[in-house]
Amino acid sequence: MSSAPPAALRPLEARKLAPVRQELILNFKASDVAPTQLPSKGLPVGSNPPPACYVNNPVVPKHAGYVIRFACGVQTGSLLILPNLKPIFPRPLLIFFCFNMKGVIFEKAGAEPQVVDSLDKPKPSPDQILVKSIYMAINPVDSLMSSSGMLVTSWPFVVGCDAAGVVVDVGANAGSKFKVGDEVCGCTRLGTPGHSPAQEFFLMDAALTMPKPKNISLQQAATLGVGTWTAALGLYNGLKVKLPDLDDLPEEKDKDEAAKDDEAPTVEDATSKAGANESEDSHQTKAEPQKEDEWIVVLGGASSVGKYAIQLAQVAGYKVAASCSASSAELVKDLGAIPFDYKKPLDHQAKEVMSITSNKPYKIFDAAAAGHPLAMEVFKQLPDSDGEGGEKLFATTNDWSNIGDFQGGKAYAIALGPIGRAEAKELNDDIAKYAPLIVGLVEKERVLPNPYDIVGVGGLESVIEALKYQQKGAGGSNKVLAKIQDP
Repeated sequence: MSSAPPAALRPLEARKLAPVRQELILNFKASDVAPTQLPSKGLPVGSNPPPACYVNNPVVPKHAGYVIRFACGVQTGSLLILPNLKPIFPRPLLIFFCFNMKGVIFEKAGAEPQVVDSLDKPKPSPDQILVKSIYMAINPVDSLMSSSGMLVTSWPFVVGCDAAGVVVDVGANAGSKFKVGDEVCGCTRLGTPGHSPAQEFFLMDAALTMPKPKNISLQQAATLGVGTWTAALGLYNGLKVKLPDLDDLPEEKDKDEAAKDDEAPTVEDATSKAGANESEDSHQTKAEPQKEDEWIVVLGGASSVGKYAIQLAQVAGYKVAASCSASSAELVKDLGAIPFDYKKPLDHQAKEVMSITSNKPYKIFDAAAAGHPLAMEVFKQLPDSDGEGGEKLFATTNDWSNIGDFQGGKAYAIALGPIGRAEAKELNDDIAKYAPLIVGLVEKERVLPNPYDIVGVGGLESVIEALKYQQKGAGGSNKVLAKIQDP
């Protein structure tokens, strides 16, 4: 037993070396251990321990010959304690062989979620960063992946993709963009080991990561990734909306003037019904920009993607009509859009859209993945794109029904699922281009974070609560968040 086990040894394989005491977690400080080669230097808190360390803590020798869990600073893992092996090792020796962390996993498609403490702590590649997970947002795709296995590359599957946290390690090529201690947010790779935020630490691709906007909290930042990027892809790629210039945005009306204008309400509350254990974020107000005489119709205007689509469309100078339920009409009005009721008959909705837009609804964004029939009805009433009218464009979050071009219009399906993967170069390039724009618009308060609910009291168990909360629709139009741990 004089040689260290291989670094890739898994906890169950440790039974071949020594009995496992899973129930014991040994906590020790940096001063309790010392590297075998540099015994006077000790172990810096937060750094990776070397493969073998001398023991200075008198408690440790009592467990010699056993494999146990350890915690030292931000590090957790498994270790084997060797007894005194004089004269080679004058003190008990720790053999670190597996650095572990906790996370929420699904063992297989359709299984129940569970918290485990045996996940490998990932190491960033040269173009990645390692992030300490603080908040994660729940999205419908999380339930889709866990129930069907869609987009999941291997099992067990750690849930989540929308996140905000703190950088703890930086790859060799990522140092020009991020440093340890930076607060970041965005959408990670979906269904890929090491990248999901429902674990203590997770990977992010540096080029696809947003620094947290300076004027918002980490909670608010966790709502940005999937929602803003999906909205941006739909508008800029699908509806061919011109990308705004942060240095030359359409002017905003004076806030007092906007408050008097029925079509330009102010947003009085852009934050959440956060849990009682969380401090409330300060309210922000948003005046409506001047608009061109062009319209974008957003279907599902009260959804997470829909709310961001409304705001991004207005920043680009468009007027917006948005479908929603009667109970969400005020919310949609507060964002500056004109609401119409999606529960009314299809022909009634189409007439209302034509009336609101003065017969110019040439750009339709289906943020709810359910608006294809209404778009067909509306486009049927418009002249063909090569005639006297404009180009009829339809963008949708439904990327699984293979919606093709219809009624003389062009259809575009938003597919964020492959983000970060090598085969998704065009998507990755687009997100890398849009991410700085989103950060800039949030910092200029031209895009406000979505309202949210924080579920649970914190910890990974809260992720399971948040998943169930979102599946029941308990949050309504609010984003559902879970707090993983303190920064």
